[in-house]
Amino acid sequence: MILGGGVQQAALYRRALAMGLEVFGVDPDPRCACRALANGFHVADLRDESTLTEIARRIGIAGVVTVAADYPVQGLAAIVHALGLLGLSRETALACTDKARMRQTLNQAAIAIPDFQICEDRADVDTILQESPDGLVLKPTGGSGSKGVRFLHFGTPARDVSAAFQEAAAFSQSGQVLAEQYITGPEYSVEAVNVDGEPHVIAITRKQTSGPPHFVETGHDVPASLSAAESSAIQQCAKGAINSLGIVNGASHTEIIVDGGTPKIIEVAARLGGGYINSDLIPLATGVDMLGAAINVALGRTPDLSVTRNAGASIRFFQPRAGTVQKIDLRDAVEIPGAVKIDPILAVGDRVSELRDSRDRRGFVISMAANQIESARIAELVVSTVIIETTDP
Repeated sequence: MILGGGVQQAALYRRALAMGLEVFGVDPDPRCACRALANGFHVADLRDESTLTEIARRIGIAGVVTVAADYPVQGLAAIVHALGLLGLSRETALACTDKARMRQTLNQAAIAIPDFQICEDRADVDTILQESPDGLVLKPTGGSGSKGVRFLHFGTPARDVSAAFQEAAAFSQSGQVLAEQYITGPEYSVEAVNVDGEPHVIAITRKQTSGPPHFVETGHDVPASLSAAESSAIQQCAKGAINSLGIVNGASHTEIIVDGGTPKIIEVAARLGGGYINSDLIPLATGVDMLGAAINVALGRTPDLSVTRNAGASIRFFQPRAGTVQKIDLRDAVEIPGAVKIDPILAVGDRVSELRDSRDRRGFVISMAANQIESARIAELVVSTVIIETTDP
C-alpha cells in the first residue's frame, strides 16, 4: 500500500509495479495523479487511522510506504501497528511529525538543534522576538514543504507578525507554533535507510533555498561537495537524531544546517524525501535504488544499498514571475548536454503564484554530470535558458 497519490508519489507507484508487486493506493483526492497507476485505489483521509487500518486489513497488505509528505506518516504507523508489519512505531511517527515533540526528544538526547520555544499565541511570539536580535523562524509544529514558515525580525510590523502566527497555526493540528532561532550556514539533507536499527547513509544532499522569509527549497545537488571531516560530522549528527527518534526500519530524510562549523538538526522526516531526490538524483549519482530499498524494507526484505556509480546529479526548480503564463519556450534548453529531464509543469494560461512554499514551485530541470559541481552548472544554465513569460499578477 502507498499512502498518497500526488505527483510526488508517482515514481514510487511505478517502482513498486516494476518490482512485480500488486499496488494499492490511498489519497483523499479521487482525481489524483496516481489513481490510474494502482491496481486498486481507495479514497480516504490520510489522517483517518481507523479507515486506513480497515482498508489495509481488508486488502491483506504485506507492507506500507509513503514519500515526500509528513501528513500520512501517523496513518502509516497505525497500519504497521495494527497489522504487525515492519515500519514505524506510533511513538516514532508522532515524534517525527510534531516538531515540538521532535525538538524535545533531540534535546534530551543532546543532539545539536537551534534554540526554540513553543508559542501558544501571538503574545508569545512578540516576547520572543524582542529577545531575538537576529530574528527568528516561525513555523507550524506539523507539516512539510515550508508550509506556514516565515522569518520575522525585530521591527516586523504587528500586522505581519499576526498574519505569520495565524498562517503557521493553521498548518498545525495542535494550534501551537514553533519559534526557532534563526541560524545561517550551508544547508544539507541526509538520505538514509534503516535496517534493523542500523542507519545506512546513502547520500548527503546540498540544498538551495529561496532564503528568508519562507526558505522554500529551490534546488538540490547530490552528492554534496564536502571534506571527509565535514561529511563525517554531518552523518554522525543525522544518525544520532535518527536513532534518538526511534526509526528502526525504513527510510529517513534529515535536514541539517551547519552553523559556524557545527551541524544542527532542523527536521527529521521518517520517510523518503521529496523534491525528486530519491526518485531521480540519488539513482543518477550513486546507482542506489532508494524507492526499491524503502519498499523492500517495508516488506521485510534485505535492500540492496550498494553504490555502483560515482557521478553528480542536480535539480533546479524554475521560478517564473507571479502572474498568468503567456509563453513557454524550452527549445534552446533541451539542447544543453547533461540535461536529463526538463518539465515546466505549466501551460499557457496557467497562474503562477508568489513562491511561499513547495506547492508554488513550478517546473524543474534534472541534470547529470561527472560530478556535482558540473551537474549544478548545467542545471543553472538550463534555468537561465528556459523562457517562461507571465503577465503582471
